[in-house]
Formats: sequence, structure tokens, C-alpha cells
Amino acid sequence: MKHLSYEKKKQKRQETSRPILDAFWAWVEKTSALATTNEKLTQALGYSKNQKEYLETFLEDGHLPILNNLCEANIKPFATARKAWLFADTPKGAKTNAILYTLVESAHANKLDVYEYLKHLLTELPTVTI
Repeated sequence: MKHLSYEKKKQKRQETSRPILDAFWAWVEKTSALATTNEKLTQALGYSKNQKEYLETFLEDGHLPILNNLCEANIKPFATARKAWLFADTPKGAKTNAILYTLVESAHANKLDVYEYLKHLLTELPTVTI
């Protein structure tokens, strides 16, 4: 559907995804009504019901991507590196960590050489007068 206009994407999503979602929500309601001792299932069903409006947003706007793979790929390094950031056990350390991560990801997003970008910032910023 990449080649379709945003309005056509919306229409196509309504035609193809709406029936699947309707069946899913019917299953959620039916399953929620059953007695279960499975806490994880109960939590998942509750979460689904609470997030229904947001989980269906892609149906209402053809501009929205149907997948969040790009977002997931961008936060993966942060999630996998969090153990390496144990030094950020203070608010100041956490803030510094967030700033550094933002600089690195901004460089990536703008297709810059991260090393050269950080080197430039660390060389030039100390000489800037405000």
C-alpha cells in the first residue's frame, strides 16, 4: 500500500483491518467475561481494552504508519545498553546520560559521523561565549 494516497490507505485499512479488529475485540470481550486464574491474561485483556482507542488510531489516518518498527529500532540500543549505564544512579548522571544519548541519536538521524560530531561539539562548545 506504499504507493497509495493517504485517503486510499485509510479506506483500504478500513476494509481489511476493521473486520480483523472487530473479531479481536469480540474475542477480548468474550474472554474477559470468563473466570480465569491466569493473572497475565487478565492484565493483557485489561490493557487491550484500556488502549483500544489508541490501538485503532491507524485506521483513522492514512498518514500514520501501521508499524512502529522504526521507533522500535531506534530505541533498541538504549534498551539494551541500560545495564551499561549503571553509573547514572543519580539525577545528574541520568540527565547527562539522556543528553549524550540524544546527541548520539541526533547524529545518527542526520547521517553524521557520531565520533566526528561529538568531537566537534566537545572541542567547540567550551570556546563559545554566551
